Amino acid sequence: MKIFKRFPKSSGKSLPSDTQKKLKDFAEQYSSSMVEGEMDVQIEIKGKEMFVTDGEQTFYFLSSENIGQDSRVGEAALWIFLPIAMARGVNLKINAPCSEIALNSAHKLIEAWSCWLPSLFSLVHLRASSRRVINDQAQGDKELFCFSGGVDSTYTLLTRKFSDSGFDLLTVQGMEYNVSDDTRFEKAKKKSQSILKNYDCGHFYVKTNSYDIYKKYNIQPRYIYVFVLMACASLFSKRYGSLILAADRIRYQQLEDVPYGSSYATDHYFDSGDFKLVSHADDVTRAQKLPAIAASADALESVSFCKDRKFRPENCGVCEKCMRTKYMFLASIGYVPVDCFRNGSMKVDEKVLLSKNAEREDAFVKATYAAGFWSGHLSKLPMIVDAYNKIKNRR
Repeated sequence: MKIFKRFPKSSGKSLPSDTQKKLKDFAEQYSSSMVEGEMDVQIEIKGKEMFVTDGEQTFYFLSSENIGQDSRVGEAALWIFLPIAMARGVNLKINAPCSEIALNSAHKLIEAWSCWLPSLFSLVHLRASSRRVINDQAQGDKELFCFSGGVDSTYTLLTRKFSDSGFDLLTVQGMEYNVSDDTRFEKAKKKSQSILKNYDCGHFYVKTNSYDIYKKYNIQPRYIYVFVLMACASLFSKRYGSLILAADRIRYQQLEDVPYGSSYATDHYFDSGDFKLVSHADDVTRAQKLPAIAASADALESVSFCKDRKFRPENCGVCEKCMRTKYMFLASIGYVPVDCFRNGSMKVDEKVLLSKNAEREDAFVKATYAAGFWSGHLSKLPMIVDAYNKIKNRR
């Protein structure tokens, strides 16, 4: 077992003071019963709130509707605590029912992540206080769809053939929008109505402090965002057969970016037997998704991808993410839909064009170059052509 430095208890400082007190009080109930070498995870549900703790760290979930006692909270706790157990190198016990398939799937995730990042994640053992029996007859085929309002989820909304039984939406606060950023999150919800008004579906919202907890262990969001989504989705999973997640990379790009939270290498391990993760659109790049969005006035009005938190959910038009998206629009459709941006001009400081991460920069350049090549718009992308040639020459 790796030497583990004891981390401070979760303070939940980005949560309201009354919620902070609830987290502290709940954790203190179990802090004296911690077992050496094993995280003993307890769960408590109070109406729309759920608290999940090992006596050391406490995850908080606030749902837009009451969390039923028959919700699959054991599997929610399993997915959310699994990265912490691996990071600490401590075995994990969930004091709630989990299906045998969920536990076996979680072991496969442990194997994958401890292989990819052995300096961060260790092999650990898992167990649950009881087994949840799967009722195959009760499994529905209605789908729950993760909708963030970005390019990927907007494309999936426009193009996926959902189950004949229909679908509902899940949006999580505490990821793109901080758990305390209620003002911007409400603006994002309002902005998304431009496209969601066209669909007859329910919409669940969950607020969680999960990213605040993972940050203490230096676990990057890009590694664990699917764990958070699966935990939140498990609160409603009894009604659905699958959680639909929009892929943000085509399959060959996923090979370049391993380790990454969502890929065809590990997505199929998020499976509890009667509820599983299903990725969509891993056969197209992000640049290749833009023509479908550009063809929909409602999608252009609602889509949000800006990195500048001062402007979210609006798209500032000058940050590196906005500039990359402008170049992808140019590559795929030959023009920039300026109404999608506060600043629609291409005449901005080109230093913000590319990512500071060299590998991500290369991936963006190559995908944008390919989109321009196939569409015949490379002549409009001299900077992309130059950057692409530099990649070729150094290899």
